[in-house]
Amino acid sequence: MKKLFLVLCLSVYVKVLCGQSDLNLDNLICYKLNISPINNYNVADYAARLLEKNNTAIFAAFDTIGNGYIIIEKDFYLHECKKYLENCSYNFRVNSIQKVELNDEEFLKIYQIRGKKKINEKPEFIQLGPKNELSNALYKIAKDTWIKLYPEEYKQLQTPQQITPEDLKLMEMKNQIKNQ
Repeated sequence: MKKLFLVLCLSVYVKVLCGQSDLNLDNLICYKLNISPINNYNVADYAARLLEKNNTAIFAAFDTIGNGYIIIEKDFYLHECKKYLENCSYNFRVNSIQKVELNDEEFLKIYQIRGKKKINEKPEFIQLGPKNELSNALYKIAKDTWIKLYPEEYKQLQTPQQITPEDLKLMEMKNQIKNQ
């Protein structure tokens, strides 16, 4: 009986872990927030990580003037996010909340805010603490969307750049110094 219970618990745990890798933006809810006082990237990053660490938001991003987004699984998490922000050591104040339709383009915009990148720049991988599968899934969505929306920028990254004669001489000099 104990073995059966253990096997059942283990199978449920594995199912939950595997289910996290199947991230679908259609099943998530997004809100645009304005909070204060945020006046630099470190404070903005702190606010986003606070919500993710406490598992109230799947992903969050704020810019340096307090505008940002939270992506949550269920509407009741919005209240939890607001509560965490207003009761943390920074005593953030939520000034406005607006529900936003979450699609691939909107997600890329949010991902790029968190990564401190322009929308047309290639997204960089963002590690969300110990949440490797979630981090990988979010990066895949951002990268695939970026490739779809900005194919020219993607092609430029894929084509090898021409090496000029000056670059070649510089590389030879570095190799000579290295071999001495």
